Amino acid sequence: MPNVITPDNTGNNDRFLPFVPGHEDTNVLTMMDTYHIQVYNRWGDVLFENDGMPVQWDGRANGDLVDSGSYIVSVSYEATCGGTQTGDLRTTLEVIR
Repeated sequence: MPNVITPDNTGNNDRFLPFVPGHEDTNVLTMMDTYHIQVYNRWGDVLFENDGMPVQWDGRANGDLVDSGSYIVSVSYEATCGGTQTGDLRTTLEVIR
C-alpha cells in the first residue's frame, strides 16, 4: 500500500491504489476474491469506502480535496488462488497538497 499521495493532477502519485512492488501495472484486485477498503480522517469519519472496482481514492471527500495530513486506511481481503489467504491491514496515508 502506498503511504503518501499528492492529489495535484500531475499524473504522478495522484491516487491511492494498492500495488505489488516491481509489478505496479498489475491490478492487485484481480488476485483477490473479496476486499474492503476504507479511509478515515482523524475524527473517525469515513471519507472513502470501496468493495468494488476500481479501488482508488483521489483524495476527495464529498467532492472536495481533503486537507494535507495523515489519514487512516483499513483493508481486509481474502484470496483463494494457491490456497486461502486472508488479511487485515491498518496503516496511515499521508496526503500532501
